[in-house]
Amino acid sequence: MNAESQQTTTKRLLVVDDDVATVRLHEVVLRPVASEIVTATGAADALQLLSTQRFDVLVTDMAMGKANDGLVLASVYRRLHPSGSVIVVTGSADFQEALHSFQTEVDAVISKNAPTEMLVKAVAEQVVRAAAPGRLSLAELIRQNSEHLIDLWVERVEADPTIARIALPRTERIDHIPKLLEAITFRIEERGDHLEYEATLARQHGALRRRQGYTLAGQVREPIHLRMLILELAQQNVFALDLKGFWNQLVLLNNALDDDIMHTMQGAAEETGGADS
Repeated sequence: MNAESQQTTTKRLLVVDDDVATVRLHEVVLRPVASEIVTATGAADALQLLSTQRFDVLVTDMAMGKANDGLVLASVYRRLHPSGSVIVVTGSADFQEALHSFQTEVDAVISKNAPTEMLVKAVAEQVVRAAAPGRLSLAELIRQNSEHLIDLWVERVEADPTIARIALPRTERIDHIPKLLEAITFRIEERGDHLEYEATLARQHGALRRRQGYTLAGQVREPIHLRMLILELAQQNVFALDLKGFWNQLVLLNNALDDDIMHTMQGAAEETGGADS
């Protein structure tokens, strides 16, 4: 693969190493395979950049200051950018350790003793992979299918005897489901600034459902049905999903729905002064 075929016009790289000379070398050799390269001379600087910017590929040294700084950085990057790619460059002494430690966190581990062409090839492959169509995060899949999910959810809950006994127009039945789907995508993407907003919406929804005559069991079953529909959607589209970080995204999905249930129950209890049914 020559430099011309490797050239991309859209991908951003973050290159991290505590050795300034190494950072500069990587910046030079990787220019043909990225439109923009941002550098950091340590994990702390890199974490600050990751908190405010998006990068398609992270290239990081394994040992910077502390022996596992690269592992920490890779884990943070993977949570923030589950569809991104991670390449670790490491010294020969800890190469086998890196292969073992990073097997679920990174896409490639390159020895510092290897020719620079190996690093260039590894990065180029990840840039091409990132540019390939049809690889979606779970949040992106939910966004693209939100209307379909809502339609299926209405069918599912209106076939549930616990819920269907309460006759409601479609608009009132749906209520906060569009906002809940949005909140789920934010949670999957770990946008923590929306947590209080999510909690307020869920409490308001719980109070409304209580006024409409829902039992607590009926209120709990609404998000349970939504959870099952999202999991079925993911299963049906498994080959379109970027599976890196997918299990962590499932955990975040479950956390979002569990929190929704908890806050909904709080809203219902507040509406009835703590009475149970």
